[in-house]
Amino acid sequence: MHFVAVARERARLKRSLEGHFSRAMMKRLSRRADLFELPTQTRVLSFLVCRIRGFSLLTEKFAGDADMLARLARHTMTPMVEAVLEREGTVERLCPGELIAFFNAPLDDPKHAVHACAAAVSMMEHLEKVNQTLDANLAAREGFAPVNIGIGINTGEAIAGNFGTEEQPAYSAIGRAARIASEIERLTASYGTAILAGGTTRAMAEKNFAFLEIDHVALDAGAPVPLYSLLGTPLSRANPKFMALKAFHDRIFEAYRAREWDKARALIAQARALSGA
Repeated sequence: MHFVAVARERARLKRSLEGHFSRAMMKRLSRRADLFELPTQTRVLSFLVCRIRGFSLLTEKFAGDADMLARLARHTMTPMVEAVLEREGTVERLCPGELIAFFNAPLDDPKHAVHACAAAVSMMEHLEKVNQTLDANLAAREGFAPVNIGIGINTGEAIAGNFGTEEQPAYSAIGRAARIASEIERLTASYGTAILAGGTTRAMAEKNFAFLEIDHVALDAGAPVPLYSLLGTPLSRANPKFMALKAFHDRIFEAYRAREWDKARALIAQARALSGA
């Protein structure tokens, strides 16, 4: 009777967690009872927050066609979830127009920052295909525009574990690093970039991606957080056009921090004239 009860409990837990983890991760977890119980741990995680920009306005626009709104959200968010699961990330929450995920829990992932950035880049590649399909289906709808998303990535210490109830487990991660990831995403529209990453993420993934410094901003009543725009893959990083732009960006910020305003403005003007800038 005891073994039957344990088996039923594990089966119930497995069903509740499907969708949060990839199939490969579920298999790995199920092989080890200690991991499948999802113990609470304090560890460094990379958080990824993805939101459809202006989703509340889309809700109003599709007020008379709720089914179309739901299809638009599903069509947009499905490849975003797949981008996380393909890199063994954990989908913490998925709600209309919003995805929150983290990497490096419950299983160890030494390259969690790299995988979070790779997922973000993949999301932008998928978005182009999503908009091509949506444009074909919704082009006739008055006022319809391509869907845009914002992505915020941040790496830091957090607590990961089962924060649900006895009947409904909920594997989540909480902490300042998670809150900052959400705040970083909200800043993407203000800075005119689709993907923003915090300084720790950039330091851990710099060799693999093209980053440009954007700003230092005080978030969550804490010390200023350095922000970097994530612009592409290792191929983008090695592109001569990007290397030239990054060189100007670095010089712009040097002049800015030295309060050499005229020099900074001149460098900005030159950077804008670069091919591919």
